[in-house]
Amino acid sequence: MTSLPVNELLITLEDGANQADVKAALTDLLPGAAVIEVNTNSGTATAHNFVRMFKSMSYLFPVLSYAVAIMIVVSTLTRMVENQRIQMGTLKALGFPAKTIRNHYLAYALVPSMVGSVAGLIAAQFTLPDAIWAMLMHNSRMPWMLRAPISPVSWVACAATVVLSVLVCWIVYRKAARETTAELLRPKPPKSGSRILLERWKGLWQRLSFNGKMVIRNIFRNKGRSFLSLVGVFFCNMLIVCSFSLQDSIPQMIADHYTKTLVYDVRAELDTTADTLHSYRVRIPAAAVEGIMEKGVSAMGKSGIRSCTLTVVPAGQTSLHLGENQSVLQLPESGACISRKLGKLLDIGLGDTLTVYFTGDDEPVRLPVVCFAETNIGQGIYMSETAYKALRKGGFAPTALLISGIDENTVHVLEEMDEVTDLKYPENQRRQTAGIMDSTTLIFSILSGVALLLAFIICYNMGLMNFTERTRDYATLKVLGYHQKEIRRLMMREQEIISLIATALSVYPGMLLTSIILKLCEMENMVFTTCFKPLSIIKACVISIVFAWAIEWLLTRKVKKIDMVEALKSVE
Repeated sequence: MTSLPVNELLITLEDGANQADVKAALTDLLPGAAVIEVNTNSGTATAHNFVRMFKSMSYLFPVLSYAVAIMIVVSTLTRMVENQRIQMGTLKALGFPAKTIRNHYLAYALVPSMVGSVAGLIAAQFTLPDAIWAMLMHNSRMPWMLRAPISPVSWVACAATVVLSVLVCWIVYRKAARETTAELLRPKPPKSGSRILLERWKGLWQRLSFNGKMVIRNIFRNKGRSFLSLVGVFFCNMLIVCSFSLQDSIPQMIADHYTKTLVYDVRAELDTTADTLHSYRVRIPAAAVEGIMEKGVSAMGKSGIRSCTLTVVPAGQTSLHLGENQSVLQLPESGACISRKLGKLLDIGLGDTLTVYFTGDDEPVRLPVVCFAETNIGQGIYMSETAYKALRKGGFAPTALLISGIDENTVHVLEEMDEVTDLKYPENQRRQTAGIMDSTTLIFSILSGVALLLAFIICYNMGLMNFTERTRDYATLKVLGYHQKEIRRLMMREQEIISLIATALSVYPGMLLTSIILKLCEMENMVFTTCFKPLSIIKACVISIVFAWAIEWLLTRKVKKIDMVEALKSVE
């Protein structure tokens, strides 16, 4: 064993060592070697990509969920204080000090927010991390799972939740506490009506029915509640559009790569005993047999060094579509063509010099970058056979055959060849890659489902507040001869208008959120492209509208339970 040549050195730095100095010393000592840091190793880079992806998601989804949760706190505490008006007035009338009453109601925010925040903080340590880890381990292998301690940021978020809840409760309570005891003991008077902007367009306003005018006036009279309802449906539809678009984009990107970029039926991997490409074209019964030569190299640019694959392609090939819009790219007879993503990673543009280290060579090769290749999966360097021969690194020896127009006889002939080590079918590769990315899309769906639940609470709270405030109005309409179905239709129409506006406004932000997430989740060897299918967007909008309609339907059933005497009675 000692007589075997050494082709790789693994170096561990001592504590406090300067990595840049060690790297410079190695370069001087071994000028022909490619010095690769641990972060640029392909396996380590993949792990770091997952870390970066989830770290990016940890800033995006929790912020959205936190914003929705704040609105839930605002709507819930507002409804709670509004429902406690008469009790508040009773406590005042009985002589309770203002401070005691205030602390009593602040406890409604303090205690639940503290219990909920701490319980959620602890539960989060043993739910989502375990679920996400299990998903990732379907396609990866790690020695064990380390449970991270609760971070200071999490404790800050926990404390902020309590502070915000108490602050919101205090603001709402202070508004009610300014009223006199007599005002609190009476039912809260409805807001006085005022002319709205739409009334200025008399031609349109006069065409509206009495019910239509009443619905529109009520929406504008309660702007805060209408806004929160709109925001709830907005978030709901935005996340559903995003979830559907992610589930469309990733499979579509994978399908395009394995059907439009790789245009062949089977790839035959060859060992070092491979024959010439011409001999395979004669021996293999297929419509087209093309060959490529792949070598593992290290590429260095302005921003560092990366391990990648150099692919040498003979002239006239049609199996690899590396041009724009999956077109055939004619590789130049000199220089190198690199994938666009690799160019960004190395900070190399057209006309710049790319330094390539071949295994076992003493001196690196410097090549001008003459074009970019468009590929979504697998980033590397591409050269024509003529350009490679000019480097004087040996002749063209195929390492893989790209075969089109195959049948059972073709497969049998390939399986009988000793130099064929493996047969790879693009369809099988597509399914394997889609399986790897399924865990990512599933995580998005879980988070979207959580946000959907939060949006449900917002919409229900706002609808319940609307119903409570307008109970007297609905009772009055009953006295005037309105049937229950007509009153329920009025309630439904108000929510329908808000839902339609919110749904229409949320489509573009949902598409924008999809693009942001895909950009955040990109790995070094992948480029994600967005795919927005009209049918998926329509489905998302329909789900959101039906979702809001179902909530309102639950609330309209309360019309039957209105106590006419209680609703219409007055202190006077």
